[in-house]
Amino acid sequence: MRYDETDPLCEPFVAQALAAQPEVLFLGASKPDAVVCIARQARTLSPTTRLFFSDSAYFPALITKLGTLAEGLEGTVPSPDPGSGFETAYRVHFGHPPPPYAANLYDALTLLAYSLERSNGEGGERLADALVDVVDARGPATGWDRQGIGEALTGIKNGHLPDVQGASGPLDFDPDLHTEPVASVYGHWRIEYGDFVTLAFISTGASKRATSLSRSFASHKRSQKLDSNSSYNPGPKAKTWALIAALSGGWQNYRHQADALAHYQALRANGIPDDHLVLVLADDLATNSQSAEPGMVRNVAGGPNLYAEVEIDYSLEELTADDLLAILAGKSSPELPVVIDSSADDNVYVFLVGHGNSSGVLVGGSRAGMEQGAGETLLLPEQLAATAASMFAHKRYRRLLIAVEACHGGILGTQLESPGVLLLAGANPTESSLGSNYDPDFDLWRADQFAYQLYLANTTTPTLALDELYQQLYLQVGGSHVTAYNANNFSGISTVTLQEFVQ
Repeated sequence: MRYDETDPLCEPFVAQALAAQPEVLFLGASKPDAVVCIARQARTLSPTTRLFFSDSAYFPALITKLGTLAEGLEGTVPSPDPGSGFETAYRVHFGHPPPPYAANLYDALTLLAYSLERSNGEGGERLADALVDVVDARGPATGWDRQGIGEALTGIKNGHLPDVQGASGPLDFDPDLHTEPVASVYGHWRIEYGDFVTLAFISTGASKRATSLSRSFASHKRSQKLDSNSSYNPGPKAKTWALIAALSGGWQNYRHQADALAHYQALRANGIPDDHLVLVLADDLATNSQSAEPGMVRNVAGGPNLYAEVEIDYSLEELTADDLLAILAGKSSPELPVVIDSSADDNVYVFLVGHGNSSGVLVGGSRAGMEQGAGETLLLPEQLAATAASMFAHKRYRRLLIAVEACHGGILGTQLESPGVLLLAGANPTESSLGSNYDPDFDLWRADQFAYQLYLANTTTPTLALDELYQQLYLQVGGSHVTAYNANNFSGISTVTLQEFVQ
């Protein structure tokens, strides 16, 4: 259920949530007043239901405002490493437990100090490179306290990089992009006898996914340097072909079809004829009984009707992942009469949007989730790489640009090696992507962040070179890290523009 925190009355929401008599109610309220209102109302209506909050409920005033009603409330909060001694030191110094993210903020500041020492005070790329050097180092271990920081700074100044340890735990990041911590620690708290008590510590262990949304929003740490050493040098472009596919259906996945239709309409407006556009859609929104605007699909409230004069080539339920790749490769058949019939002189643009997981991107179905269900097939990275290689061998493209909007969508680019192919993903293989343009009247997201920003770039700044496009999207998309794949084999990434694929 979704609760509008701007509504001062939480009672109807709480009553609806408790109507099914749940044993546990998980609550992600972010505003203190909303936390207090929900907790008070839930305790009044159903005293035996366990209430489990996120870190937003971890503030001392909650106990003051609720009194005895606060007893037994539970939740999780980002925590210092229990073995670091940070929480004890904080309590001794300030007289109360550290607030959420205190250890993370402390570590961020110390990492900045170490990196500035390493870069001799320079910022920009020099500082970013220094930060990578610091977190990758495996010299003598140093702690987070005053003595440890002094030892680390002295070592860095003398050219010896230590293995820095933080208050939040080991300061290890994923080795490829350095955008996510390898492990995070969370405390399971409960209010007992008027105080927050930590019952247990939970570690994400070797997981590369940061489980806190606020971590994901810190996506401006370090973008990729997109260089190419490829000698690939195609001739002038003749035509543009495009495959636009929304790979999920159902009202709860509204944003996926809206994203696809937005890109389809933008390409049509740019002059690409329908016989060079292949559109795959579940087509269950415009006539959906839940829609308050029949015949319409929009990617922003009050925006243009993206369903107008649409020509759908395939219903999603008719296709598998193999069918989708056959369409891309130009392999027509009685079952697949409409395909990308491109040549060695043509650019090909592919836009895929849907659900994904750590193995690939799901094709088909109307569920909202990452696990493969009945009627769904999985598009795998090795399949996409093999299709791209086959297309190159059979001279089916001049250049190929693939954009993927899905949780873990970057997984599809990990095995690409063919010349002239570039894949841009809204989320790397270890993380989720997020929605955009939430419409409270419909209670749904009308678009996805990466897809929407790419659509805006198409319609407002199509002359951006692809490396500039990547940098722009990287800064605009929050909650995940826009990632590029196979840039080293693309050739011309600083000169080839988005316009070459969308017009």
